[in-house]
Amino acid sequence: MKKLLTGLLTVPLLLSCVHTEPDQTYVSETNIQNVEKIFVGIPWLLGAEGSAVRLNEEWMVTAAHNALIMELKLEEVYYHPTCDIAVYRDKGEGKSEVGNWNFGETLYSVGYPTLQHIKVREHKYLQNVTNPDHRYKNCVVAATEGKSTIGQSGGGVYNDRNELVGIIHGTWKQLHNFDGSVNNEGGMLFTSLYVVQDWLYEITGEQYFE
Repeated sequence: MKKLLTGLLTVPLLLSCVHTEPDQTYVSETNIQNVEKIFVGIPWLLGAEGSAVRLNEEWMVTAAHNALIMELKLEEVYYHPTCDIAVYRDKGEGKSEVGNWNFGETLYSVGYPTLQHIKVREHKYLQNVTNPDHRYKNCVVAATEGKSTIGQSGGGVYNDRNELVGIIHGTWKQLHNFDGSVNNEGGMLFTSLYVVQDWLYEITGEQYFE
């Protein structure tokens, strides 16, 4: 599926679409197959890992902070100007049904933790927040309860109708609630596709939301 670059890099470039049984079965097999591990470097020694999701037969979507992997792939990559999301051209089979979520709806993340098999995790949506990360401080992201680990960045977030609603950004350690209280439980942050829908249309030419 992926082309290996030869004669251009001093370290091996490994790109994989390996899929194994997830630890939960809330997400359809189609969506499991649409999430891929992306990797560059030497396994177990020195490398960078992330996840990506197939939007359609022409485009993949991932986190913008996976830029090192994308740049070494030498693909056609487009980065959102303010949010942690990027798309790159990569022909292949599969298509994601894109949607949004309702307050109180259970969400599910799908991605590849570093040096692990694919993981499906359950999340409870909490609220939208302004990302404190200085690189993406002008982007509104969604905060959830539920675990996310290194390597899952760029993986998919799905609603209970198996629609792709966002891309995993990272984790939060402290959250200031709307009522003024502070939540120190920790959880996941993701970039909503609805928030960047105009940018997605500009790049891919496809309208994902009516």
